[in-house]
Amino acid sequence: MAVNNEEVTLILTYAAFAISIAAIILSLLQALLAYLQFDNSEVGRRRCSAEGMGEQWAGKTTRKFKWREWRYQVFFEVPVFYTAPPGITVGPLTKLKPKPKLLDGFWRVPSAESDKETSKTYQAKAIPMEVIEIQEHVQPIYKITGTESSCKHTMTKFSNDDEKWANVHTAEDEGCSWVLLLDALQGQEKASRAWDDTVERGLNHTICYLIQRKTCCWDFMPLNTTKPFATTNICHLIEIMSMLGLVWKELDLKKSSLSAEGNGYMVKSENVPGLGILTRFSRLSRAVHKENRIVPCDEVKRLCFGEVPSLFDLVREKLQVSPDRLDSCLKRLLPKLGNEHRELILGTKEGPPRSLIFPIQFELIAMLAKSVHIPGSRFRRLPNPCADNWYPGLDIAACLAAFAGNLKDCSSLGDHKLTTELQELFQHGRMDALHFDNGQTLVQKITKYSEATTCLADEKAGLYYYPQEDERQSMEEKATREYNTRLLDLLDSTLGCRQG
Repeated sequence: MAVNNEEVTLILTYAAFAISIAAIILSLLQALLAYLQFDNSEVGRRRCSAEGMGEQWAGKTTRKFKWREWRYQVFFEVPVFYTAPPGITVGPLTKLKPKPKLLDGFWRVPSAESDKETSKTYQAKAIPMEVIEIQEHVQPIYKITGTESSCKHTMTKFSNDDEKWANVHTAEDEGCSWVLLLDALQGQEKASRAWDDTVERGLNHTICYLIQRKTCCWDFMPLNTTKPFATTNICHLIEIMSMLGLVWKELDLKKSSLSAEGNGYMVKSENVPGLGILTRFSRLSRAVHKENRIVPCDEVKRLCFGEVPSLFDLVREKLQVSPDRLDSCLKRLLPKLGNEHRELILGTKEGPPRSLIFPIQFELIAMLAKSVHIPGSRFRRLPNPCADNWYPGLDIAACLAAFAGNLKDCSSLGDHKLTTELQELFQHGRMDALHFDNGQTLVQKITKYSEATTCLADEKAGLYYYPQEDERQSMEEKATREYNTRLLDLLDSTLGCRQG
């Protein structure tokens, strides 16, 4: 059977057309595969996954198609950390100002009083709030309080098990370190507030941790950055780490070298070109947030930078005890202090080392500083504002009780006015507490606190024999309650006007 030449030509044409279509499809698939594999949006989507940011923060990651460039953009959320009083109503992030509409002037009647009330940066009604949305132009502010609702707002896992806050994993380098920081802050608030067990339950704190959610695009991430990073500034970073119990080992901003350790945590830094100082927060061991917690008061902001709240605040002067400012501070505030005494305080005087119970800087702070304490709270630890180390190896309460006992009716001290005032203070000055109006003298309060401390230490050391375990636990709980009562009575005491 003969085949026409036209039919052969048509068959070959169809075959060539099918082969060309297949080649186009294969080339498009190959180009699409290469685009999906090396596109920046695909890289950003993988870096913002649950393995790096956690399930809750990764759930906020979205992709948006950009028609002008025919590709996807990846958007994600990260926190902005800062510290402020709990009644603050502003933050570092503000909303974009909406475009004015034509009918806004007809429907909205401006109220000067309401606008003035809303624009206040500190309001009492914001103190109990965990989500502050008072000012319309400010992004929502989320307060870290350790509660279940606070963990939900900050997208942190919450667990009633106390061991959850102390879990240490052997491989935490693949995730974002700020997720660990959020977990540590929530854990500190949860554990410390449960230990303090006050009626206000944290409402009497004058400083707190706050975050705001910042939306970022992966297109603007630096090339050397492989993980989403949170944002803060140096002053808030120093305050947060100090409140967590870390001690700064190195703080050199010129070399971008930051290093801090303590309480089971560690912070290291590196310099990223085009970005700045990038710090990494690590968890080394179990952290304790009970009696060793820093007092959550606003004065911590000054103590972290070597400035001590003192009697000079009344005349608008500053007591600065940091190494590079102590010399000029002594010359300004104590001009009559001799060079010999000033060199002794600064530690620059040549000669054999003197064996002192406390460094002289702490003696200076004790004489001039104000008391930093929250009424009704048992927290009493503060950041060290000076370069000397503090080793509380002595029982200060027992020393004061012994000093007051030897001071009583001591004729060898003479008739100096200061001696008379000290005897009046310790032996006759009535002390009234916030919750205990018992009118005891200072030496009586100190003595009872010292006795309660010794009794609790003996109970925990097992120096007493009890036939049953329940009886031993009952006596230890009783000693603990007595110690807490005497401690709070002494901390909240104020010198009354009565004389006995």
